Amino acid sequence: MKYSTITSFRCSVFLFLWLASSCATQRKLELVRQGSADAHLSLLQEERTLAFNHTEDPKAQDTIRVKDLSGKEVFLMRAVQDEDGEMIASEVLEPAVITATFRNVAERLGVVDLQFCIHVPASLQDPSWQIRFYPKLCVQNDTLILDPVLVTGSDYRQRQLRGYEAYEEFLRSIITDSSQLRYQALIAHFLDRNENNLQDLRWEEILRYYERRGLIFYNNLKIQNLDNYFQYKVKAPYLNCPIYLDTPATDSTTTHAYQYTLRTRPRLRKADLYLTGEIWKDGSLLYAMPQSDPLTFYISSLATLQEDRTRYVQRIVERKALTKTIAYIDFAQGSARIDTCLHENASELARIENNIVELLSNKTFLIDSLVITSTCSPEGRYSLNQRLAHERGKSLQHHFQQFVNDQMAKWEEEQKQTLCLDWTVNDSLQTPTASPILPPARDSLPAFSFINHTIPEDWDRLKVLVQHDSLLQQREELLQIINAPLAPDLKENQLRRQQDFGRLYRVLFPLMRTVRFDFHLHRRGMVKDTLHTTEIDTLYEAGKAALLERDFEKALTLLRPYQDLNTAVACLCLDYNHTAKSILQTLRPSGKRDYLLALTHARLNERQEALQHLVHCFEMDPSLKFRGNLDPEISQLMQAFNLNEQ
Repeated sequence: MKYSTITSFRCSVFLFLWLASSCATQRKLELVRQGSADAHLSLLQEERTLAFNHTEDPKAQDTIRVKDLSGKEVFLMRAVQDEDGEMIASEVLEPAVITATFRNVAERLGVVDLQFCIHVPASLQDPSWQIRFYPKLCVQNDTLILDPVLVTGSDYRQRQLRGYEAYEEFLRSIITDSSQLRYQALIAHFLDRNENNLQDLRWEEILRYYERRGLIFYNNLKIQNLDNYFQYKVKAPYLNCPIYLDTPATDSTTTHAYQYTLRTRPRLRKADLYLTGEIWKDGSLLYAMPQSDPLTFYISSLATLQEDRTRYVQRIVERKALTKTIAYIDFAQGSARIDTCLHENASELARIENNIVELLSNKTFLIDSLVITSTCSPEGRYSLNQRLAHERGKSLQHHFQQFVNDQMAKWEEEQKQTLCLDWTVNDSLQTPTASPILPPARDSLPAFSFINHTIPEDWDRLKVLVQHDSLLQQREELLQIINAPLAPDLKENQLRRQQDFGRLYRVLFPLMRTVRFDFHLHRRGMVKDTLHTTEIDTLYEAGKAALLERDFEKALTLLRPYQDLNTAVACLCLDYNHTAKSILQTLRPSGKRDYLLALTHARLNERQEALQHLVHCFEMDPSLKFRGNLDPEISQLMQAFNLNEQ
């Protein structure tokens, strides 16, 4: 009786505590729903420590003497403005908390580091909860979901661990050793009794006979229900996605620092950061937090400091031009007649005809002449090949001359059919309001001459073909014959005695039966042989475009030959500070040039020179003071020496 009373008392106490805890959790959840307890974002506290060399004279740390553009000495000191408006020397003290909702961040090497804090008040934390925060970054038209931050209560964590322990115990209960699923003692006894008849027995049948079928059934049942058992035991499973931070809940407000490295994009100006969250208990969603107000990061890039200038280059335009093409026209052996049904002759002839039509209608060039050079392969006597090549060239000349005449006649007919007169009727009289558009006279149409050249046997081309044919067995012997100072017919006789002549005859000789077409052109309306023109430098324009597109490697490759301010900007974007410094020092003083020099010296830990150029650039272009707040190297100098006021 006494034991029962104690047990009942303990159960009552436990029930009371559980109800009290449950009521407290419900009240806390109600406060969250009402907005009385909410997490919020803030900017991470900036570090204002100057990264300058501290080996210089300590007495000169806070005061630096520079010269303005007129040569007058100016003393710069670490200073602040008091209540009466007077500047007094002082060390700058950083605020403990930054409450701004935006920040200017600088792009360096194509990336920008976005740093922020997630503040979780104590009223939002509960031992039985897990709070999941999801930072969301809006960049241009894209939304990037960052890795979540988890704040896990102690009770929630204990339930997770107990669930996984129960699941692991269940996994250990699954039998993986097949020998445990058989009656091993009975198998051994059976083998002893049938020792002399083992060769007549099948081992698979013996194992199947002595299986523990009930145990196998329940073991397979466990395997089939692994997922169901996991869901039953593990009420709050771990997240499968990458997690930025998983921290335990506390009884006080906690602040979690977060940094995300964003790769910049073309024309990226800002990024908005939002925060959403969820409250989970025992694997169930209790509450989804509304989206927070944004933190805005304004992204500045050194690429915006480039000069929008246009460079020009001088081109020398030649009056005359030459274009070449080669066609493989096959002829029957010993024949000069053009057979369009032979091999690829039809398509090759059509290709040359299309070239002629394009050049005849070209608005820039006119055809002076078309030189047709026909070539034969070395088989046969040289004199016969010379005559045959000449006749084949004449056939081609006649073919294309006839094609040009037909094309010109076709154009004349088309122009006649497109004559248009605009007539207006005035009472009973018809009066043309425009002169008729007459076709050009026949002699005014493009006309050119045909010139026939022949190469009876092109031994130079045969030499090149032999050098590049890896399947020839006697390449060196063939080249010796080709290069020998012998008559063409003697060379052919020696080639016929070689083992590789069959391949020469079947493969290489047909490639020598070519026709080369050389179109000699001249520019329309141009009288002088050469003309000097000025054109926009397209390479320089491509380099400027690559800077805006944040492709700094490509930009530097294109801009390197110019060694101007834009080249220095590309170097600074890639952190090539010494190269940028050497380029900038050769340029004329200007606001941007001195600003970039100040930034370069600041990066190289040369504070005296950095301040000198910073003073000059502000004198030449006061608007750069606003730009200085965007670059941390310049911003640190301006704040340390209060250049906005001095």
